[in-house]
Amino acid sequence: MERKIGIMGLWHLGCVMTAGLVECNNQIIAFDMRADRIENLIKGRSPIFEPDLDERLQLAIAEKKICFTTNIYDLNEVELIWITVDTKLDDEDNCDLTEIMQYVSMLQKSGICKDLIVSSQVPCGTCKEIVHILDNAKINVAYVPENFQLGKSLAYFKKNNTWVIGSDCKEYAKKIKQIINKWCEKPIICNLETAEMVKHAINAFLATTISFSNALAEICVQMGADAYKVAEIMQLDNRIGNGLPLLPGPWFSGGTLARDVKILDSICNKESPVESFFKSIIDINNTRIQYLLDRIETYTSLKNKNVCILGAIYKANTNTLRRSPGLQMHKYLKEYGMKKIAFYDELISGEDKALLGEREIFCYKRLDQAIEDSDILIILRNDIAEEIKKDNYISLTSGKLILDIPNSLEKLNLTQHGMIVTPGRTFEI
Repeated sequence: MERKIGIMGLWHLGCVMTAGLVECNNQIIAFDMRADRIENLIKGRSPIFEPDLDERLQLAIAEKKICFTTNIYDLNEVELIWITVDTKLDDEDNCDLTEIMQYVSMLQKSGICKDLIVSSQVPCGTCKEIVHILDNAKINVAYVPENFQLGKSLAYFKKNNTWVIGSDCKEYAKKIKQIINKWCEKPIICNLETAEMVKHAINAFLATTISFSNALAEICVQMGADAYKVAEIMQLDNRIGNGLPLLPGPWFSGGTLARDVKILDSICNKESPVESFFKSIIDINNTRIQYLLDRIETYTSLKNKNVCILGAIYKANTNTLRRSPGLQMHKYLKEYGMKKIAFYDELISGEDKALLGEREIFCYKRLDQAIEDSDILIILRNDIAEEIKKDNYISLTSGKLILDIPNSLEKLNLTQHGMIVTPGRTFEI
């Protein structure tokens, strides 16, 4: 059965949900307060890159399955409204719910009486707060956490087996289940708080694993052990498996994982040992950049060197600089008195290039030039390491030191050229 569903908030989450719902035989009225964003979406241009997203939106527009609008009253035509505002974070990774609550307030003031689904990343207890704001017994509010990954979201939409429906109304939960059943056979139904907590739990667990792996790698380096081999053997244990991020590497960034750890830290009993547990996850992560730079300084001074960070964008198959690990690394490097700190990243869009320009950060257009001009290369992403191997830029690394954070150059013999330093070994390849 075709349903007419409203979407509120059109950045990454909203655009992906719109494309996914359309493909599952739904009509969509998609609302956003920003006129410029709506103007671009009408032309089939989403505000963030995701593989195949623009193409899918353009097809749906051509087939008249989507209506993009800045008129809140257009949402009177839908059966229910899905709130998909991407939650903003401050510099300390705390949630800023201002925009989400602004959208809720708009619904309340406009008198639009529609059931709601919230998928925005919100602290546990937020949906009950929304219920209180609306103060309308006729409106049901459910929470459906999303677990999309930037760069893989559209593929993950249907492959994700952990779709959860949080609702205190069984009949409303069944109604949402009918929608989700089009792409997920067995969504899990629970109460509001449980669904909100699921999102925190998944992200905090992943963050814990990353901090554990990086802390263990530091001990491995100290003791002369190979952290990558340790991780490989750990994954052979059927209680652990190979799905967890056990390889040492960069810190968790992008804000998402840190946000959920912070939320759990903020709501736990301050007199409980649990508080120190969540705080330690953040603390280990916050020291990661300094540790990696110290690894470089074990072999050569950073002072008066030309350094290029290979990878400014948050991750492959995206184009966002939001909470970029590259920018975080750049901030630390500025304290070392280098001649030049630059970026190379072909994924950077024109808008973000302008942002880097405003910050007086140079960005190379060509990888070969970036390598040739630099004394030290810092690899942040696997895809750029693969580019180095594929295009045979290895010979250009002569005399260079490479901090290979994702350990992507492991099988290359660069001893005749430069030196590779990894996060998890005491010896270099």
